[in-house]
Amino acid sequence: MFERAEIYKVGRQLVEILKYLHSKSIVHRDISVPNTLYDGQKVNLVDFGLARRINNEKYRVDMDFAFLGDFLLHLYYSSFELKGFKKRPWYDELLLQPKELLLLKRLMGVDQRYTSIFEFEHDFCETVEAYKKRLC
Repeated sequence: MFERAEIYKVGRQLVEILKYLHSKSIVHRDISVPNTLYDGQKVNLVDFGLARRINNEKYRVDMDFAFLGDFLLHLYYSSFELKGFKKRPWYDELLLQPKELLLLKRLMGVDQRYTSIFEFEHDFCETVEAYKKRLC
């Protein structure tokens, strides 16, 4: 079960990993639970079998964003409890703050998709800061 603070900690480390990979013109294309190792402190991304060189045609950086969004949704759902019998879309089902919702929608391509890891990082940091302010 992942609480918000831990989700943000894992997300922050994945941002750093993706910044490094994208700076080396590599798109991972398979960020998922089986391809991440997490010991409670450090995240490692493994299995580069689907990784490719970024060419901005067939292999683009935004491919990693949908996978990252799906991975983060998995973490959010780890503490989710279904109330009632009706399943709803994730954006209606999860109790997300507005910044979290927009961040995930953009990662998943529901709203305008991010074009760079730096654009995502900016919004991610703002989301984390808004969460911290709510706790104070």
